[in-house]
Amino acid sequence: MKYFAALILLLAPAFAFAADAKVISHYVLVPEQSKLKFVAIQNNAPVEGAFKNFSADIRFSPDDLDHSRITAEVDVASMFTAYAEVATQLAAPEWLDATQFPKATLRTTKIRQMPDRMNDDRHYYYAESELTIRGKTMPVEMDFVLARLDSVGAVAEGRISLQRRDFGVGQGKWQSTDAVEDVVSVTFRVAAKKVP
Repeated sequence: MKYFAALILLLAPAFAFAADAKVISHYVLVPEQSKLKFVAIQNNAPVEGAFKNFSADIRFSPDDLDHSRITAEVDVASMFTAYAEVATQLAAPEWLDATQFPKATLRTTKIRQMPDRMNDDRHYYYAESELTIRGKTMPVEMDFVLARLDSVGAVAEGRISLQRRDFGVGQGKWQSTDAVEDVVSVTFRVAAKKVP
């Protein structure tokens, strides 16, 4: 009997850790319900576009943000705009160079919750992230609101503001901001399903 009691004492810390451990849920993107768009400014007019193909792997718990992580990957060649010639130009070597750099990736490094807004039951977050475009990785901040989170899935909407020249987007004469401004706004709506 005393040996059993000793075993319980030895295992007690492990049981306590298991009880305190928070569960990080795993979610994957539902492509047909998700959107990824961008807006650049050329000659003082907005140039809007989007990407058809992108994925996201989400490990998230609002109770354990320290261990929550989001990784997204974008198929650069899936970009489209209202004008096909604009999309072709943006995919060219001077811009995104979709042939040499077919993927853009984002990985969060730290997620924090922002104070809830008055009379709003949604939750707001910002995520320090690393964004890789044209093979160059730079820090960016992603803001997002969690519109839904339940046992089935999640829906989030957010934005990232970036400087295109930080990533070498716009080579040669296009490095100048005379025609195309440096700041590009990226917005997204992510619908994800929970992985059993």
